[in-house]
Amino acid sequence: MYWRLSLTKRLLAKIVRTEVRDHPPETNAARLYVLPRVSLTDLAVVKNAIKRAAPGSHDHCEFLHQEIGFLRRRSVMREYPERLSGAHLFAALGGRIEIVPVSVFWSRSPAYETSTTKLLLSERWTATSRLRRFFEVMVNRKQVQVVYAPPLDLAQLLRGQSVRDRALRRTARLLRVIFKNQRLALLGPELSLKRRALASVLSQPEVRLAIERRAVAEGRHEARIAREARHTLRAMVSDFSAITLRLVYRFAHWCWHWSGTEFDIRGLEAVRQRAQTTNLVYLPCHQSHLDYIALSYILYDRGLALPHIASGDNLNLPILGKLLRHCGAFFIRRRFRDDDLYRSLITHYLRLILVRGHPVEFFLEGTRSRSGFLMPARLGMLQVAMNASSATHSLPARPIAWVPVRYAYERVLDGESYARERSGAAKRGESWLDPLRSLLRLRQGLGRIGVAFGEPVALEAGNALSLEALAEDMLRRINRQLMVTSTHLLGLVFAGKYRLETRLALSQIRVYINLLEAGGFEVLAGDPQRCIEAGLKQGLVYREHFAGANWVSVTDKGGCLLPWHRNNALHGLAFPALASLQLRTRLALAPLKALFGHMFHVDIPSNGDFQQWQALLEDQPGRIETLLRPLLEHTLLVLGSAQDRPSSIVALIAESLRRASRLAGVLTEPLAGDNARLIAHALISASVINEQSDGISPLPHAKPLSSAILACLGDQAGHTLTTPV
Repeated sequence: MYWRLSLTKRLLAKIVRTEVRDHPPETNAARLYVLPRVSLTDLAVVKNAIKRAAPGSHDHCEFLHQEIGFLRRRSVMREYPERLSGAHLFAALGGRIEIVPVSVFWSRSPAYETSTTKLLLSERWTATSRLRRFFEVMVNRKQVQVVYAPPLDLAQLLRGQSVRDRALRRTARLLRVIFKNQRLALLGPELSLKRRALASVLSQPEVRLAIERRAVAEGRHEARIAREARHTLRAMVSDFSAITLRLVYRFAHWCWHWSGTEFDIRGLEAVRQRAQTTNLVYLPCHQSHLDYIALSYILYDRGLALPHIASGDNLNLPILGKLLRHCGAFFIRRRFRDDDLYRSLITHYLRLILVRGHPVEFFLEGTRSRSGFLMPARLGMLQVAMNASSATHSLPARPIAWVPVRYAYERVLDGESYARERSGAAKRGESWLDPLRSLLRLRQGLGRIGVAFGEPVALEAGNALSLEALAEDMLRRINRQLMVTSTHLLGLVFAGKYRLETRLALSQIRVYINLLEAGGFEVLAGDPQRCIEAGLKQGLVYREHFAGANWVSVTDKGGCLLPWHRNNALHGLAFPALASLQLRTRLALAPLKALFGHMFHVDIPSNGDFQQWQALLEDQPGRIETLLRPLLEHTLLVLGSAQDRPSSIVALIAESLRRASRLAGVLTEPLAGDNARLIAHALISASVINEQSDGISPLPHAKPLSSAILACLGDQAGHTLTTPV
């Protein structure tokens, strides 16, 4: 050991440039320099620094921790280091000795590093392998920092301590706090909660009780259940890495620039102000895998804390899962309602995140919307988040606020797979090759991406609501943030049509823009001509000339993708279209107003709003009504299926899809499973049908609603849909 240390000291003295901070002045007391962990290079650097500061000094050095493991190294407390124990004995016998904590940092914080190579080898909180330390010495040898803490008089620490082991533990605990503060001052707070979560969550009484109950129920040993719980938690928790975040941010910035993507961001300043006094829980809609990437990029770029993101365990793939985990993702099962132990682990992990002041992000819909509509909320994670934040004994000092977020894409990367699934293809599982495929599709361009942040809602305001009411309120707040892109407008204009004369298409786009702006929605594509150009660029539409006129026609690709974009913005024009129907049928259509409020997660407009829309649309009736025809047909189909009193919502959806396949030649558009689920939940919320233990049954409101839909459809097709098949 001596010759290795001597050789290392001589070598590092020639190549390392050391900056010494806060070296304590010399005294008559003997000194013991304590380093945080065993490291030959750190010891050599400290020895050289001591020799330069006090030539001829015979002060000794000791290590508090050691790093064990080969591939997965970790730092553990040494069993009372020999020199530290001897120093306590020397001080107990009346000798004067000082303990000087000293740390060695081989680079700056990743947050301030500009070189990519040095960024990869910058200081971090976790244990360092010998190979990594070798490269750190080679790359960062000119920016090494030796940081001293004020000396500790061991005689004063031992005052009043009669038990030697207790005095040793007290000294070690104080040194750990000092070393942590030194790293905190240089590196900033530790982003990852992984190490703390494994110890903290598993020690909670509720978790221990859940482990005991499972052991009794399954007749297995409690220690084995505890090991399984630890393995489950390790697979769940995120592991933020400042280095990975910087690299991913640079790569994402290059990708946006390479693909020509432009961001339109609304409402972020209100979120920034609220972040100073509250813990934020982001609740975005879920339209694409780009959702969490875009949100994290924007928050990081604008200097806001990144959230811990609840992700499905289907994304915990080799390489990709580790990368997502380093960017803040924690992986959870899709369903865990009946697993008390798993629910307890998630609840206490979320509680730890909130208590530590970190933001959280999860999707109320639970999964991506294949139809384009904002889907009904799945209450599992919302319930867990409420439980995690409602425990008074661990509630964070700052209150919690919910932040609704909505996205608007000119081009969605998942569109082709959504079209295949709507046509009846089975959902394809995620693969680690998906990011590569998405990267190739990026070259086609994404156009403009709108990200709108709603006003944060304090938790105290939400406590007065039930869980279902809170979820519905958040969905309504998400839909209020609608931002309309060019592809949204094309999807709306070509609803039920495959060809329009160019002048008519442009004039109708202008009408829709006026209606949307009058409704308070943000229109990103304010120029009708630009909408047509964007559709041509994406291959959704094409121009043709015949019969002495110019026409805009929908391509096969557009026929697959435009319905998704139409549904994504349909709630912005649903009630104006209903006003047009009301004008034509001369009926009040009150049942449809109530149903649309639940289906589109929007507030029902006043009669004055309907009158204004009717005045605007009076000279062009019938054009906007085609927006609602597919949805009205599908609703009538689900209502007809409910007449058979299926046993559950799942059975109702299955029966509706069976009927739709039999009536494919009658329907304007095929019925997809997501659409059927949305309609079924809306019918239950509007008290049109009832779900009980004995199955689904229609309520008195079903007949007026069915009559109103038939009046709107106004042809034989509507009656065909109500005929049993």
